[in-house]
Parts: sequence; C-alpha cells; structure tokens
Amino acid sequence: MDPLLAQLHRDLEAQRWASGERLPAERELADLYQVSRPAIRSVLAVLAAEGRINQESPRIRVVAGPGAARRTKRTAALLTQLTTSAVDGADFLQEVMRGFLTRMQAAGQQVLTVDPVQASTAAGRREVAAQADLGILVLDEVLDQLGPGIVADFQQLGCRVVASAESLPVALVEARPCDLAASDHRSGADQLVRALAARGVRRIQRVVPPPNTQPYRWWWSERQAGLLAAIAACGLTLIDDLVIPELGFYDRSQESFRQLARAHSGFLMHAREAATRPDAIILASDGHVPSIAAGLRLLGVDPGSIALVSYDHYWRRMLESRYEPQAPALSVDKRSRQVGEALADLLIERADGTLTGPPQLRMIAPLLITDPLHG
Repeated sequence: MDPLLAQLHRDLEAQRWASGERLPAERELADLYQVSRPAIRSVLAVLAAEGRINQESPRIRVVAGPGAARRTKRTAALLTQLTTSAVDGADFLQEVMRGFLTRMQAAGQQVLTVDPVQASTAAGRREVAAQADLGILVLDEVLDQLGPGIVADFQQLGCRVVASAESLPVALVEARPCDLAASDHRSGADQLVRALAARGVRRIQRVVPPPNTQPYRWWWSERQAGLLAAIAACGLTLIDDLVIPELGFYDRSQESFRQLARAHSGFLMHAREAATRPDAIILASDGHVPSIAAGLRLLGVDPGSIALVSYDHYWRRMLESRYEPQAPALSVDKRSRQVGEALADLLIERADGTLTGPPQLRMIAPLLITDPLHG
C-alpha cells in the first residue's frame, strides 16, 4: 500500500479528525504530510472511493461517520484485445494496462476487461455501459479498430471515458474528446538532445519512415517538435534524414536478423566516410538499435563510434540483444505504467467530483536513461 495512503488510514482510524469534520485543504494536508498536492489529491480520491471521506464539493471533504457503510466496489471497463504479458516488455500499451489495473486495485475498484468485438454493436455497448459505473478506458488499438466515434457512443450512454493519447492522430488529441494521458514526448526529446550535446555530439541524423506510410500520430509530432527545438537551442547540426522503410520479412530469428542487418547496411553507406558520418543517429525505439548497429558493423564501422540513441528503454530484454551486443548510448523511458496510473486517477477523480471542467491531457514526465546497458 502507498505509505501516504496507509498513514491517512491510520490517522482517520485514530480520529485525528472527528466524524463529520471537514478535512483541511489540500495545501494544508500537503504541508502536514510533506508531500506534493497531486500526491494528496490522488490519495484523497482513493479515500473517497473507499467511503472513508465524503466529497461534498470539489474542495470540501468531510470525514464519514463511524457507522457509514463503505462504498460498494465500482467497476471500470478496460476496452482492449491485449493481455498483460508483453513480448520483451516492449509494448507500451501493456505497460499502460498494467499501471491502470494496479492503480484501480489499490483504490479498491474492480476492472472488467472487454473485447472490442463486444463494443462494436449498440447492444454490446449498452451492456458494457450498464456494468461500468466508474467509467471506461479505451486503449489506442481499439480506437484504431473501432474509430474515435466509440468515445462519443459511450458518452451518450452516460459513461465516463478516458483514453491513452500516445498513438492517436494529432487532430483527435487536439479535439480532446475525453480525458487523455500520455508521456511528454517533447520533454523526452529535449532531454535526449541536450544529453547528446553534453557528450560533444555536433552532427545528428534522424531515422524516419517514408512519407505517407503511416498515420500522422501525436507522439511522432510531439517528439519531432521537441527534437528540432532542442537541436536549434543547442546549436547542433541536423543532417539529412535517413529514410528507412519497414521490411516485412523479419520474424526475429537469427537468420532473419542477419538479412535485416544486411538490408539496413544499404541505407548506411554514408557512415563509412568520416566527412559524411553523423555523430549520433536518433531512432524511434530501442527495437531498431540492434539491426542498425549490425548494419554498421557489416560496413566495417564500429557501431560504438556513433551514438545510437532511442526510446522505450527495453534493449536489455530484447531477443535481438543476443545477436548484436551494441546497446543504445541513451534511451528514454516513457514511463508508460505511470500513464496507466494517471488514466485510472482521471476516472476516479471524475467519479468523485474532485476533477471538474473540460477534458484534460495529463502528461507524464519521461526519464532519460544514460546507461541503457546497465540502467
């Protein structure tokens, strides 16, 4: 149990505040327990969900009476096709789901996992809405499958809805159809570039997909904006992008990995010459590092001589790290599990009335990993 929550449990049971007494304001509680106001707000939402306090208005919370019945467990629906067992821990949506489930469990709430097939019909949505009195989390892959209209469909049935924003189209995130949460990709990109500059990097190259080969996703837009702003602020040089398409034959076997490395080496010929070699190559994810490193090695270029930096921080768990030992020079942990926790908090806060007003985007600060091999 969260230490702050446990302490408040003890204080309420010891009647530090009498039944019916108004609790101090968030700021006073934060000072009393020497924590941040968001930490206090999150724990107060749990206490309200448990029935230990009553939320009389967004700012007024009153201690429940000793004979007050604890609130019946509420149910949140999780709309997804995923399971919690991720391959290599690489899928950020599994991490989002784990964070959501853990936070709901800590808050004493229950979660019903719903297959998107059930939500694809009006009758199925009515059945889900009847059970999900707390609200619904719609993961990115379901929005891709059923379309953004699924959010409005559930809202029309009186359901609270939250969604992870990572892979949504830019226009949808900007429209803010419901409460959203995501990693702060601009901040992560800024940290990455400034760390490269501190290591003496001057020439940077990005690996990008061919134009118009994938939807214009919010995470990509945010990350590229952060990269370009930080590169300009640090006075670094961005050389021509390295455009590499997805190669569909790869099945993760060692022979298939060798083929992928040979294919990637064809895009890296410029790295053989010092005059055209970048100091750093920025990749979208740790999953791309091994084949790029192996491709450089095939060209006689030491992959350690170029800073290969990436996102997601899962290189050590990858099967491909056994084929190619070169680790990323830097990586960014998006803290996807914390994104899931934030989505659970949004549902609970809306249900308890501690969060009011228009839908918001709650951003989670990422973590720069300076030693992906050991960190």
